[in-house]
Amino acid sequence: MEREEGPGGEERVPGPREMKAACRPRGSFVVNTIAGASSWLFVLAVIGSALISVALFVFGFGLAVFTLYEVAFNIWVDLVVLKGLLAIFIEIIDIFLVATVFYIVALGLYELFIAKPHCPAGSRSAISTT
Repeated sequence: MEREEGPGGEERVPGPREMKAACRPRGSFVVNTIAGASSWLFVLAVIGSALISVALFVFGFGLAVFTLYEVAFNIWVDLVVLKGLLAIFIEIIDIFLVATVFYIVALGLYELFIAKPHCPAGSRSAISTT
């Protein structure tokens, strides 16, 4: 998009139509058609990743509650028992970390392939400066 001069010789600010045209994706018709037709595959990937994340969070929470319940009512002060508890607690944290990774993957796939790109009206990156 080229810059235009206003009636007094000053630089004219592009209007909403020009900005919308500048934010429109460019590329080959074939690539845009394939990308548009395959977007439902990414919807499935986002839903699958989100469901895995939720399942892991729920499972990790349940395991944490069950383990803490067992610890509260079966207190044995023994080094072997404490090492076993430490291993279980580390595994619980590991489950939460993996659940967080799946959540971030779901959000990333959504932002990359499903969400509409946000192009603010005052954005100068969408305007060519020639």
